[in-house]
Amino acid sequence: MKKISILLAFICTVSTLQSQITQSEYRSLASTIPNEKTELSVNSTILLSGEYLYYQVYTLNLKTNVYSEISKVLYVEMLNANKEQVFKQKLKVSDNVASGEFFFPAGLESGHYKLIAYTNWTKNNSKESYDQIDVFIVNPFTKETQFRSVSDSTKLNTLSYSDSLSVQKKSNQTNSNLKLALKNNVFKTREAITLAISNSNLQETVGQYSVSVRKVDPVSLSKEVIKSAANRADINTYYLPELRGEIISGTILNTLDNSPLSNKTVSLSFPEQNFVLKTAQTNNLGKFYFNLDKNYNTETAIIQVVDVKGDSYSVNLDKQEVSAYGELNFVPLALDETIKEWLERRSIETQIENSYFEIKADSIIATSENQVFFGNTGITYKLDNYTRFPTLRQTFTEVVAEAYISKENDSVQFHTLDLINLEFNRNFSYLKPLVLIDGIYITNNEDIIDYSANRIESITVIPGTYLYGPQLHNGVISMLTINRDFTLPNATEVNSLEINSPVSNKIYYQPDYTNDRMKNIPDYRTQLLWQPNTELTKSNTEFEFYTSDTKGTFKVTLEGYSKNGMYTSNSLYFEVE
Repeated sequence: MKKISILLAFICTVSTLQSQITQSEYRSLASTIPNEKTELSVNSTILLSGEYLYYQVYTLNLKTNVYSEISKVLYVEMLNANKEQVFKQKLKVSDNVASGEFFFPAGLESGHYKLIAYTNWTKNNSKESYDQIDVFIVNPFTKETQFRSVSDSTKLNTLSYSDSLSVQKKSNQTNSNLKLALKNNVFKTREAITLAISNSNLQETVGQYSVSVRKVDPVSLSKEVIKSAANRADINTYYLPELRGEIISGTILNTLDNSPLSNKTVSLSFPEQNFVLKTAQTNNLGKFYFNLDKNYNTETAIIQVVDVKGDSYSVNLDKQEVSAYGELNFVPLALDETIKEWLERRSIETQIENSYFEIKADSIIATSENQVFFGNTGITYKLDNYTRFPTLRQTFTEVVAEAYISKENDSVQFHTLDLINLEFNRNFSYLKPLVLIDGIYITNNEDIIDYSANRIESITVIPGTYLYGPQLHNGVISMLTINRDFTLPNATEVNSLEINSPVSNKIYYQPDYTNDRMKNIPDYRTQLLWQPNTELTKSNTEFEFYTSDTKGTFKVTLEGYSKNGMYTSNSLYFEVE
């Protein structure tokens, strides 16, 4: 990985400084970095509006199938039959796996959809540039949902009722080293179940898996969907691997003549409790490149060109989508009349379940907090500990000893004072300090000089020369507002961009029927357990869950890959009466 990082740093320095690279640059990288692929697994391929599609994605070496250590970010999309993007999520890869879910709202039409997963690096593959799974969604609430007899839909993929589940109920064991076991084959409603997974060969089977327990629906499709090709369409564009984190790149253009703004410093801020700030420099084509290796939760980013008025340039982000959608095949979905009764019952149960969403909500796993780039250095003034003055101008005059404000050539300028190395830093007095409020780069000091200090929680000053990104500064001044809600008074000086934050990992809801307050709450769950990102590192692993008020046949599925690249898809069935 050290060689990979060195080569990547070299290309990022001498080439276009963007996520898209030339063919020769790609070949240089590919000679060192192995190609990878993504593999998807889901909890179900037939779902109703109001239900969740749960998924897990693995990053694997394209040739050997062992875990790929390349990408730290991957992308999952849902496409409709018109090859339009319905949903898109960005996920951080941890231990070669990532997981998430999509909720299907009432406005989504019935039909055939595609779930797509890829990384920036897999987009370079001539084949298998992404993985895909066919998903069929039934929405009983839209006018477009119509029923027909089987004879009327021979050219369509027809969803019909099936009385016999004997074929589906056969257990599947692709890996004899991993065995699923339950104490019984038949359980009552709201009964506690312990699922045991025994591992007889840890050396061969240690890896990442998903565990799903879901009701088997008595419906089936008339046609088997032939998997579409996943070949790249654009043979002239290549992409950098996201080795350390998410790559955000784009172009800065002059709004007057669309010429590129070259050799300009660009700042990217995610203003929040623990802000993220990145700076970069445009090249001769106006291209910029940011590598986000920090966590961020806000979806609004502030991007600015330092010392350039905001209304004189435009920001154009590079797209992340794949370009091979033209090869995807979709088959229209038809609903046979035989599913009417089942669909009506399931629809009512789903609506009841969703009405108790707040009680049955999942828990989000908190991400690690970012540390600001300057760490614990500097002197911090908590303004509540001092006499408060109305404006920042007065506060810096009366409270802050290591910084001051001057007026130069009819403009206001902040300065820092290194009281320890005063003589040495006098040589750098011509440099400007890096001034931030809530992580937002302040390019024009005039905008904040009379800002209300009553809204400021703290001021941190880091004196001395400070190199951050492509610029050398005479110190850093970082201010935080009480509510972390700073906006620049002159809105034309900034560009706000919507950048989707990575999906948060969750602990999925499980009822506890030892709690009396749950007894009167309906439970029509068909998904009894979804446990992604499961590491089977012991000879025996157990999961506990409860059955719901829903009766019928349920399927337990264990799916995933060992570190040696061995695929597992084991299953068993039980009844709830």
